[in-house]
Amino acid sequence: MRRIKIKKILFIVLVLTIGFSLSGLAQVSLATTKMESDSYKLEAINFGQDVVLYSTQDSILPSISGEGPQVSNIKATSVVITWATDKSSSSIVNFGATTNYGAQMGNFTEKVKDHTVYLTGLTPNTTYHYKVASEDRAGNIGESEDKTFATPKEPAVSGLQITDITLNSAIVSFETATIVHATIKYGTTTNYGAAIEEDSGSYTTQHTIRFANLTQGTIYNVKISGVDEQGEQVNSDNYTFSTLPLPAVFNLSIKDINANTATVYWTTNTDTDSLVEYYTQSDIEVAGIKKGEKLTAGSATRSKEHSIKLTSLIGNTVYYYKVFSQDQNSNRVESGQAVFTTSKDTTPPEISKVKTNTNLDQGETSKVQLTVTWETDEPSTSQVGFGLGANPSGKDKESVEDTVYTTSHYAILQDLAPSSTYRIKAISRDPYNNLAESKSYTILTPKKRRSLIQLIAEKLDETFGWMKKVKF
Repeated sequence: MRRIKIKKILFIVLVLTIGFSLSGLAQVSLATTKMESDSYKLEAINFGQDVVLYSTQDSILPSISGEGPQVSNIKATSVVITWATDKSSSSIVNFGATTNYGAQMGNFTEKVKDHTVYLTGLTPNTTYHYKVASEDRAGNIGESEDKTFATPKEPAVSGLQITDITLNSAIVSFETATIVHATIKYGTTTNYGAAIEEDSGSYTTQHTIRFANLTQGTIYNVKISGVDEQGEQVNSDNYTFSTLPLPAVFNLSIKDINANTATVYWTTNTDTDSLVEYYTQSDIEVAGIKKGEKLTAGSATRSKEHSIKLTSLIGNTVYYYKVFSQDQNSNRVESGQAVFTTSKDTTPPEISKVKTNTNLDQGETSKVQLTVTWETDEPSTSQVGFGLGANPSGKDKESVEDTVYTTSHYAILQDLAPSSTYRIKAISRDPYNNLAESKSYTILTPKKRRSLIQLIAEKLDETFGWMKKVKF
């Protein structure tokens, strides 16, 4: 295309030159605003304006060559569209979610044959329709057919979790919407200061990184950054987590002390289980536990608030104790040793859950063995009082006293008569001679079983006993 701009001072000379030198010129008139021939046309012939001379070839539309427009460098919010034309023209792209398009980008003024337009501000994960348009100097517009492209998902970070936190390590896991090679920045401030980069060449959407050599009981800041396969940057928000502190015991105390029980209280700075170790230097043995032997009581439930009740204690006795707490990663702490003294015991034991069980000896003697069990609320001895008959007719007998102090008791009575009624009661005495007796219970011992020979003899006697009355 040829375009010739002529200054106003040369206007008359140009008209005369065209009128006489161009072959086949039909007519020239200064009174008109348009002059034409078979090969050229002259427009805007007005004083005070430039005059433009066009070749008649300018009526041909720009042609988009090759395979048409091409899309490259596709990112979540931008793409690049390129194409070529056979004549110099502008570079316009019409685009939108439908074939109605609705948006334009490009260069409307510069005339080129190789066109490049950057579309920006796109929506991630969206399919776009587009067609390109190129306008030449004569106003002829060439267009492509409708085509489409799709933007990928935005490379955002989601589902970030920090797990398996210990005193000096943790695991961070997260997902990205696109394949990303990530770098995890971390530190005690938002300036971070340290970073872990994923394995070289590792592009994935599922990410897991382990932190090591951290400081116990410290708050850390974490931020994810990286780049996807299209070179798109990804940056997460700032996240925080705290490494576990070493367990520590605070506010150790003992309350609710009486003759036989006491409750130990303490707190820890992190969730731990609860264990109390205690012992006494008393010469009194409880359930066979000798002087100085250590007992324990505790709970596996992890908490920062702890309370453990100690039972089966001896009244008016000094106890030594300490507590232990262990977190989920087996980090353990123990307190120093402390002391408490139980109050004087003036209350007899409380007897409960009395039960009996009988066993008949099938030998010639056919004696009955009776086992009596019961429980007490404090360590005490074990003994059973018993007598024949439902109503007492004299002083009851007593079994030999078992002097081991315990809260679970049993006593065995032997050589009781079968098919007989007995009355029994449980007797317990605590270390301070406070005596307790249960109410009386009445039991019926089992009937002696007859032997097979006895059963046969009884049957024969029942059948043929009339023969004894017959006189021969």
